[in-house]
Amino acid sequence: MLLNNADLENICEALHQMEFRCARNIHLMEDSFLSAADQDSKIELAVLREQLQQYHATMEKIQLLRETGPV
Repeated sequence: MLLNNADLENICEALHQMEFRCARNIHLMEDSFLSAADQDSKIELAVLREQLQQYHATMEKIQLLRETGPV
């Protein structure tokens, strides 16, 4: 599969948007913990934090691909 810089830029933009939404959801959940902190919410928050880490790792890999040129 050949990816050019425009493709990588589009992938980065999509990841950035997903990362933003994930971080926003984490903040909303953390704010709601002030009133209630049930087990399901804790699990969902842990999953969101894991996703956020995955978005960061994937974006770093994409940045490396962009620096090395077309794939």
